[in-house]
Amino acid sequence: MKAARYHAHDRPLEIEEVADPVLRLGAVTVRVTACFVSPTMASVMASADPPPLPPAPFVPGMNVLGEVLEVAADVPGLAPGTPVFCDPLVRSTNPGAPIDSAFAGYFGFTAASRDILARWPDGGFAGRAVFPAECV
Repeated sequence: MKAARYHAHDRPLEIEEVADPVLRLGAVTVRVTACFVSPTMASVMASADPPPLPPAPFVPGMNVLGEVLEVAADVPGLAPGTPVFCDPLVRSTNPGAPIDSAFAGYFGFTAASRDILARWPDGGFAGRAVFPAECV
């Protein structure tokens, strides 16, 4: 599938052929119909000193409208074909870890966000995306 990917702050996003995202526990695969482009995204991505970002390369993109393609076995209440809105805000769920959150496919709020961004690096600038079920 085609996706826009971030490689470095001094390079524009690149349209590339990438593998379809892999469904995992606690997640949903969505066919992306539309993806919000934040007016601040260009400045965040171009900054030499941005907030924490996912490990590069990654597929940016925030809020997504789409259709469920696959649902992990441990996710109740969703089925393929369901139209959905995906909110990219992911919160830390590790007991004992610092309370933190990040926007999947965009940026985190503190250094502790790096763990979240490593688990959920990609956003909606692609034909398909995998989101944590709590974001759908």
